[in-house]
Amino acid sequence: MRVLLTTILVRSGLLTHVLDLATQLEAFGVGVCVGVPVVGNIDNDRSLLTPVAARPIRFYENAFELAAFVQEQGIDLIHAHSPRTFVTAYEVAVYLHRPLVITLHSVKDWLALYPAPLGYASRLIAVGQAQAKSAGPRLLGKLDVIQNGVDVDRFRPTDLESGAAGPLRVLWFGRYDREDARGLQPLDQAIQALRVTGRDIEARRVGYAVGSTAEALEACGWSDDPVAHLQWGQVAFGHGRSLREAMGCGNVGFLLAHGYGGRVGPQWFTEDGYTMDAFAQYAFPDPDPETLARDLGALYDDRALLARLRHEARETAEKVFDVKVMAALTARVYEAVLAESEGRPSSPRSRVVQSVRVHQ
Repeated sequence: MRVLLTTILVRSGLLTHVLDLATQLEAFGVGVCVGVPVVGNIDNDRSLLTPVAARPIRFYENAFELAAFVQEQGIDLIHAHSPRTFVTAYEVAVYLHRPLVITLHSVKDWLALYPAPLGYASRLIAVGQAQAKSAGPRLLGKLDVIQNGVDVDRFRPTDLESGAAGPLRVLWFGRYDREDARGLQPLDQAIQALRVTGRDIEARRVGYAVGSTAEALEACGWSDDPVAHLQWGQVAFGHGRSLREAMGCGNVGFLLAHGYGGRVGPQWFTEDGYTMDAFAQYAFPDPDPETLARDLGALYDDRALLARLRHEARETAEKVFDVKVMAALTARVYEAVLAESEGRPSSPRSRVVQSVRVHQ
């Protein structure tokens, strides 16, 4: 089986998701090619594809170029990720009679924006419950929820025992737009308030927070390889793939973006409907400095609790966030789609969305 993944070059969880799939699917019998639309001058961004440099990659300017690549590579199925590739992927799929899978990484009015691609797609994948719900009820019959996974072999701690004494090391980590970055300023205020009480807290801001500023967190900017920052930290605030990566490195994870979901614990993952996102659609409480200061202060004051929760975070990452699970479930979707396109019986769907429930 050969599959084309389409994405744009942008430093985001969407791209790291695609790169992880491209490197992991081979273990499940899937050959991967990558298609990237040419948008402006992308020469400086091509290094982002280094993890998949050994795989066939095509930078394309139109549907004709992408179709030629699909034919050259003997592609069986097209899997579109970035919305900026949906239409072209759909046009090529129709022209060459290839099945199409689309992954929804964010929350939009998808059917209104892309009625033809979503209508044609054999299967849709959503990376969370809010993303699934945003597809609308008409599409639920062909929609699977496959939660994001991260490489827990790469994102791993170096020293889970640090923190018994000395400063508490805190991270805010992610790349968020104005809406989802609004939790940064209350976190900044919480850290300042704790420092006033004499608590020694070191804090870093890794990534982008559009429209937000922070005085108490050292601005480290975007890092294409954030592992060293994440291994430095002991406590991390964020959501989505960022928080999964931070927890993989042994940070106690707190769900913070548009809303505040509090500390991520094992009890969250007893059913498929869990969320690691804090979009507005999940209706989490507004972030406020007092609550954030209380939660952080509890870990500063009780280092035995901090140590236990760091171990727990790593164990959660290993059990729940392993990218191999994401790749295996995605490969199963491909197998079912190809079986259906060839008129063969397909195996039962891995995670059919019978009903989509937004975490309250």
